[in-house]
Amino acid sequence: MLNRIAQRLLMAHYEEVFQPLNEPEFAERDSAGHPCAGLMVVRMLCRRPDGQLMQVLATIGASQHLLPRDPEGGEPRNEYVLFAPADWDLQDEKHQWLLDLLGDLADFTCQADHPLSYGHSIDMYTDPTELPEDVNMTGCMLLQPFGGKRPEVLTCRTGLFSKVSIIHAMPVTAEELKMSEAELNERFYPASGEIRFLCARKR
Repeated sequence: MLNRIAQRLLMAHYEEVFQPLNEPEFAERDSAGHPCAGLMVVRMLCRRPDGQLMQVLATIGASQHLLPRDPEGGEPRNEYVLFAPADWDLQDEKHQWLLDLLGDLADFTCQADHPLSYGHSIDMYTDPTELPEDVNMTGCMLLQPFGGKRPEVLTCRTGLFSKVSIIHAMPVTAEELKMSEAELNERFYPASGEIRFLCARKR
């Protein structure tokens, strides 16, 4: 389980870079049967770079596991964020897959013996019956939040010798899973500041 100092520093970082418009809400997952013990997900209502509203889901706890360092960059500890439309009721069961995705990714991270960093892809859902019928997700891509255009978001210091990478877990379709990081950034983060593609849904 992540220590309390690291938890507080992560939450302070999220509040500083995302500037939530509401009182952040926390959901702590039952640790039983999960490699990532004590995982919390915080939900915040925030503004996108283009000024429109969005919801931010962010993990606190995935960074308890030290990963092998990626020679191409990034820190050996990860936390994950996911963006969703402002008008989605995330208490509704049909959106539970978003929280499940972050939980599964945290568990995957806490068992990984290889680097996980920006530009990596993870094939996470091969059984479409596990998802709502209007969701067309095959896996997720690990991207720099906002395409790297806000570098202050990317890392958080959680100890004297410990830094954490903040990674956007982007749900993607089978077609998008084959794209490069540059191609995905061009699709998801246009120059306007809009986040055009928030979740992998059938189009």
